[in-house]
Amino acid sequence: MGDDESKSSKMVELDVSASNQEQGVVISGSSPQRDKNDIALVEWQRIQQLMQNSIPLCKGHGEPCVSRLAKKPGPNHGRRFYVCARAEGPASNPETNCGYFKWAASKSRHR
Repeated sequence: MGDDESKSSKMVELDVSASNQEQGVVISGSSPQRDKNDIALVEWQRIQQLMQNSIPLCKGHGEPCVSRLAKKPGPNHGRRFYVCARAEGPASNPETNCGYFKWAASKSRHR
């Protein structure tokens, strides 16, 4: 069994060194593709930050709300709004939905 153990430990060492070499190839140097990836990452972070800033916090818990879409027929059909993200429950339980509601800012709609 001693031979098997030494063979497997050598294989593990080889696997680790091979993966380190592969990572070195990917990580080292600056390339146009890497620059594009960095720019894309920064842009996605900016978009994510804008989205975080535009989601209101519910007044009862101070937590981010969830976005919903009005589905009832009428003048608000298709309009987005925000509500408390917590599940509904008895009003006596402070851990349940606080009832917060807010219409999302709407752009001018063509009718």
